[in-house]
Amino acid sequence: MFPFLIVTLPFLTGLTQGNLTKFLGVKFAEAGRFEIPRAPPELRGVQNAKAFGPACPQQATTPLPFPFVSGPYPSISEDCLTLDVYKPAAANSHSQLPVLVWIYGGGFQDGNTRDVNASPVVQRSIETGEPIIVVTPNYRMSAFGFLAGKEAAAAGTTNLGLRDQIFALEWESGSPYSLHSIADHQSTYDALVAANNCNRSKDTLNCLRQVPFESFMATVNHTLDIFSYRSLHLVWEPIFSWSNQNITTDAEFLDYVHSNYLPTTTKDQIAELGRLYPEDPTQGSPFDTGTANELTPEYKRLSSFQGDFAFIAPRRFLLEHASLTQDTWSWLNKRGKDATPLGAFHVSDAQIWFPTDTTNDTIGVDAMINFVNTLDPNKPAEHSNTKLSTSWPKWNTRSPAGSPSLLTFTDAGINTTAENFRVDAIEFLNNLLLEEAMGSNSATLIINGS
Repeated sequence: MFPFLIVTLPFLTGLTQGNLTKFLGVKFAEAGRFEIPRAPPELRGVQNAKAFGPACPQQATTPLPFPFVSGPYPSISEDCLTLDVYKPAAANSHSQLPVLVWIYGGGFQDGNTRDVNASPVVQRSIETGEPIIVVTPNYRMSAFGFLAGKEAAAAGTTNLGLRDQIFALEWESGSPYSLHSIADHQSTYDALVAANNCNRSKDTLNCLRQVPFESFMATVNHTLDIFSYRSLHLVWEPIFSWSNQNITTDAEFLDYVHSNYLPTTTKDQIAELGRLYPEDPTQGSPFDTGTANELTPEYKRLSSFQGDFAFIAPRRFLLEHASLTQDTWSWLNKRGKDATPLGAFHVSDAQIWFPTDTTNDTIGVDAMINFVNTLDPNKPAEHSNTKLSTSWPKWNTRSPAGSPSLLTFTDAGINTTAENFRVDAIEFLNNLLLEEAMGSNSATLIINGS
């Protein structure tokens, strides 16, 4: 949380609706292709902040049989480093309100600030006497935000998407952060250079900067995306996948996991992983749904492995260590668990924190507002009486119950449950992930033929 200063300056004119004001499409940085973000030129006069800015370039993804990916957006541009501000209309430079910064997901391939409407959250914070400000920044994605290679590392232009996020945090807080460059896989960079006919250039990075947007975007769109066969094992380090339907046998499952996710593990380790994630669909994801949603013989098995690999195992690892030195809380979303074909899928919990309205279920948004104000989801601000109807216990492996507790959202209501599921499988998987991280992680960029 940071004191917020810029939104009260007189050079922005936003949208005021009742006791809420929105400033949309506020330019917080500028950057050419493969350049680090920098402060934009000083603007004079009153600037219109009544419309969303353009979305950053979005990588094309494999079509799915259900709506999942955001967009399409009205406008796309490489000049996209804008943010949106939602604040109480009465707030001024002396209010010193806490700030919630929401950074959209999308596997580092798609997303935009308009994916979330923060108006109901700010409105609810005003109603409960705990007013907050919400800021949602854009950032560059795919090759535009995460280009790899020694050339990019030498130029100091790696992880630009993360740098955009950090720059937005600096903008709203006024506090500088150190920026770190992390080189990525060289083969990714080399493949893009070759695909854009920059092989013979003395400065291949500059050559890529000069490639027309449409041509470069077409090259990026021919790389594998977050919903393709290789799913999580991709060049832009995405974080989620649609389970591939061509894996139908135990041998295919084990080979797929070994070759795509854990290539340095032994055959015995992969066999043990197969035992911990059995073929039995009643033990697969969506969990506790029997054989429902079993689209193919290995579908629910692969779904459970991928969910743990991408989300549950890293989350549990982080909580196990963070909870030793600070207060931590965690939740589990089971709403829509029986829905076909995904159950309670990734991002389906967004309605808990950013609901379209706050007239009914407010526990999630109230907990978030409490946390922004007091760093405790159960504790409201000093002048507020917003207490959760269901207490949210801290996540702690040393709890009297023996297992950490989760605030659990179900279709029937909200309660607390123990995090005692797949303990052996997730512990084994985390050990494999640590071994993998300590080893050599090489990757090859695959560009699909047109």
